[in-house]
Amino acid sequence: MSALLWKGFCALVYGAAAASLLALLADRLWLAELAVNFRVQYLALGLVAAVVLALRRSLPLAAASLLIVVLNVGPVVRLLDAELPPTVPAPADARAAVPRAGVPLKIASANLLFLNDEHAAVIAWARRVQPEILLFLETTAEWRRALAPLAAEYPYGHYVTDDHHHGLLLLSRWPLSDLVTAAPGGRVARPVIFATVTKQGTPLRLAAMHATWPMRPRDARQRSHDLEALAAEAARRGPLPFVGLGDLNTSPFSPYYAELLRAGGLRSAATGHGWEPTWPSLFLPFGIQIDHALVSPEVQVRAFNRGPPNGSDHMPIIVEVTIPQK
Repeated sequence: MSALLWKGFCALVYGAAAASLLALLADRLWLAELAVNFRVQYLALGLVAAVVLALRRSLPLAAASLLIVVLNVGPVVRLLDAELPPTVPAPADARAAVPRAGVPLKIASANLLFLNDEHAAVIAWARRVQPEILLFLETTAEWRRALAPLAAEYPYGHYVTDDHHHGLLLLSRWPLSDLVTAAPGGRVARPVIFATVTKQGTPLRLAAMHATWPMRPRDARQRSHDLEALAAEAARRGPLPFVGLGDLNTSPFSPYYAELLRAGGLRSAATGHGWEPTWPSLFLPFGIQIDHALVSPEVQVRAFNRGPPNGSDHMPIIVEVTIPQK
């Protein structure tokens, strides 16, 4: 290994060690909460550094790689192996609440990327997957026109947008009722879609949201308000089963994600499927999962998959659930 390459590698390892330490303050500092999302990458780098150490002795590198592994192995293993996301205890009645029989439902969500023009690829993907409920995020007026051919296959739908590019398009093969397009309380800047979907007489409360991108401290605070509104909607569901869907701009390693699950009484539909990065689609080795499907305890998850990006910087997600029969 050349001297320059060695210095660069050491810088990466020391940087990952510093970021792992910073992540301990994720519930207090904005920058730390950004850092905590990349625990999988930190751990991978720490393990590589340990192998390199076996070939080339370096006490500082050994200390940094050990620190990285110690700080990240627990959260990563819990995510990959636990029945529920890390730090979130299972509801006492979660197993008892899972129905043995019910109504199957296939749901998909895709962040289109407003700059993307791969309209035909998205339509072809939707027709190939054939979800019964389909959510599109970052749906501009151009995208809405391009997706018009799907209308014949989805007789129910709703579109809401703002002054930017944060349009939500919800398409459904089943009736929608009790629609809400602005979260109660006035603390959520972007539009939402909260609706009741009824299939074969069995209702499901569905919440669709594109949370704020937390790349500045004030945006991170707004993102926290967004997640609080989603948790509140889940808590308001009453006896209805619940699915929360969309780009939440946070990963399962974030304490704010854990609080969303706790406050809403929810769990991730990706549980048991390992690490499922959805963004950025072109750099998945550095990717994190920020596109989520969250379900209430009585909803049984039968499958969770990612689809192709179709020109977007996000990978879509497809979840198959069973909801308790009314």
